Amino acid sequence: MKRHAKPSAGRSNMYSSSKFTNWSQYDPQQLEMNSLKNVRPTAKFTLLDGTELPLLVMPLHRRFVRPFDCDDVIRILNLVPQEMLVGLKQISLLGGTTRQEKTAWNPNWYYGCYGNCDIALFAFPERRRVWISPDLHKPAEIHAYQRAGVQMKHENGNWVYRFTDESLKRFYLWDVLVHEIGHHVDRYHPDKSTKRSERFAEWFARTYGFEAESCNLNN
Repeated sequence: MKRHAKPSAGRSNMYSSSKFTNWSQYDPQQLEMNSLKNVRPTAKFTLLDGTELPLLVMPLHRRFVRPFDCDDVIRILNLVPQEMLVGLKQISLLGGTTRQEKTAWNPNWYYGCYGNCDIALFAFPERRRVWISPDLHKPAEIHAYQRAGVQMKHENGNWVYRFTDESLKRFYLWDVLVHEIGHHVDRYHPDKSTKRSERFAEWFARTYGFEAESCNLNN
């Protein structure tokens, strides 16, 4: 996500925006990603071709939350058709930093990103749990929040968004992680237009995130 306040659309790589993700050349989140080089995997997921997908977990900063873990990520990976995961090199669960916390309301803040066959999920700042905006988000974004159970109310002329641990967990797993997997699946499509790329990733997240887990729970 490019920013919590008003996410924007984008392409499926680190150098462009997407519904819930973005990558900037010089920012606190990218600095944390640079520290992953010597981190040992906490867990590994075996892909269909026999290669192992490392899951890296960074220590959680005291002012951030990450209400999901490697087991949750693996559960979601098992819901996705396994041939679609081939080629992924790494999934990282970042922990947040003091610099990120200080810039939590920066319009360039984002939930996760995809690039070079790597996926990163950033920790969520506590101070962003309640966000107030005079504007309602776009329909696709509203649907993602509703699926996750994010509380949205119109109060005193503003829209108030409230995240609980459970809604954050569902949102990250269904609409950030699976959205990024969708970009991985779509990486070789000849049409790199923002609108088409985002529509595919949104469909992919809805189908292999929310709908897939709902069916799994009902069986």
